[in-house]
Amino acid sequence: MKKKIISSIVITSLMLLNSCSLLQKGPYEPFKSGHGFSLIEEGYSVPVTAQSDALCWACSGATAMQYNLMLTRGIDDEIDIDYLSLLAFSGDAESGTEGNYSNNLQLAGGHQIMVIEAASSHDINGCILVEADDLSSADTEVLQDRIRNNGALTALIVPDSDQFESIQENATYNVPNAEFRLTHHMVTVVGWDDDYPADTFDPPAASNGAWLIQDSQGTDFGDEGFYWISYDTPLYGVCDYILSDEYTEVLSYEAGVQAVAVTEGETAVANVFDHEGTIGAIGTYTTGSDQTLTVEIYDGEFGDLICTKEQTFEYIGYHTIELDEPIDVGRYTVVVRFPEGAPVEGSSIETDLSPLGGDYVGTVRGFYASIEEGQSYIYLDGEWVDMSTDGIADQMDFSCETRETLMGLTYRDRATITEAPNNACIKVLYIA
Repeated sequence: MKKKIISSIVITSLMLLNSCSLLQKGPYEPFKSGHGFSLIEEGYSVPVTAQSDALCWACSGATAMQYNLMLTRGIDDEIDIDYLSLLAFSGDAESGTEGNYSNNLQLAGGHQIMVIEAASSHDINGCILVEADDLSSADTEVLQDRIRNNGALTALIVPDSDQFESIQENATYNVPNAEFRLTHHMVTVVGWDDDYPADTFDPPAASNGAWLIQDSQGTDFGDEGFYWISYDTPLYGVCDYILSDEYTEVLSYEAGVQAVAVTEGETAVANVFDHEGTIGAIGTYTTGSDQTLTVEIYDGEFGDLICTKEQTFEYIGYHTIELDEPIDVGRYTVVVRFPEGAPVEGSSIETDLSPLGGDYVGTVRGFYASIEEGQSYIYLDGEWVDMSTDGIADQMDFSCETRETLMGLTYRDRATITEAPNNACIKVLYIA
């Protein structure tokens, strides 16, 4: 059986943040109007990191999770960026180890889904990621509320060389109506000021208001590593992170969500596990907004029904469904019913980054997925069918929905994910 078990984390030091002036420009003092908020002003300070090459995704993800742990759990230990990167790139196609892989982690790049998969399957400073909403469609007030109550957000911005110079000169960034593209930069949003002057930006913003950004390019970038992004500038793939210390072990088969398997009507998938202990929650990804998921747990392999739990989630993202009562298990089946397609691993894929030129020549990045008989099932034509069955992809439709909408990403074309669904994305969270 392939399974993921919580591992320990090694803590290293990051670049320490100097006392931040919170970016006062001219006579305007941020946050004094009462229409702003900053985690730093509230006494929560996570060190500014200095990323190596294309590791902005790991740095910003770690920073956001540190703010959540500090705000909600009182845990101020730093998260090791290298450890998080290795968790996210733990696959190896040659040895048959599932997951993302690359021969050059510094240049391979990454995104929020990789952070979510790593943190929801492994120990992060004694905690496990249990919720990560894609807030790209949420309004400003929702984002502000999440920062105030849960901690920092991560977001993707479209790099602009002129505006990066503006960050250095004026600690401001404004790219109105920037369209998302694959080449992006991931940052951490740690506050806001609704009255931040529009004329501070170049070009001037259409109206007042800005997000306070903590970047990962060291304290020599911007103002001690911070700068303001105008509300005019689109933030893509906005994500929050909520971690919990209630769970001690995570069991799953999938190495990441790459596709959505769609059947007529609702889509039901199941995983059969054989691991003794006490389970407290089930984790999975929603594939659309305002979805109601139903979890059913059966004894043995589709034996007697032990319990059922239904829960509705407003946003697409990763979620856990807490059981009403903990359940002692040995061999058991977890069924999850989705109204609009179920999240699955999808097919393996490998990309040669050499066409990008320069240091990318010879760099390979890929995702390796596999499945064993008796692990994952899908309900087709009135019966449960093993998802390792040859040709099963021909019996269902596939959608790029998860890759196109979850965290604002579009990485796979339709042809590459229809070869095989591989495992269903279902995690089981154990308690002591």
